[in-house]
Amino acid sequence: MLAEAERNAEQSGVTNIELLTSDDELSQLKGRFDLIHSFIVLQHIPKARGEQLLRQLIGKLNPGGVAALHFTYFNDLPKYMKLHRWLRETVPFMHYILI
Repeated sequence: MLAEAERNAEQSGVTNIELLTSDDELSQLKGRFDLIHSFIVLQHIPKARGEQLLRQLIGKLNPGGVAALHFTYFNDLPKYMKLHRWLRETVPFMHYILI
């Protein structure tokens, strides 16, 4: 995905882009930005660390800038409800059997 983003930026003549692959890079990044975009990244990390990264990202945003951030919401359902949901979504016809 990063290689594709780099190709797209190059083809568009956009040069003021920072592609980060770790939160270490974020903490060392200087300056502020008009656009911050994160897609299918934050769901792979623990909640507390994600909250810290979110604060860092927002702190890098210029006034009037835009942050497009993708989040997966925390799911605190009991295990039997998670199983119920998984069965309904995964097993054919189970949606009609389980109410």
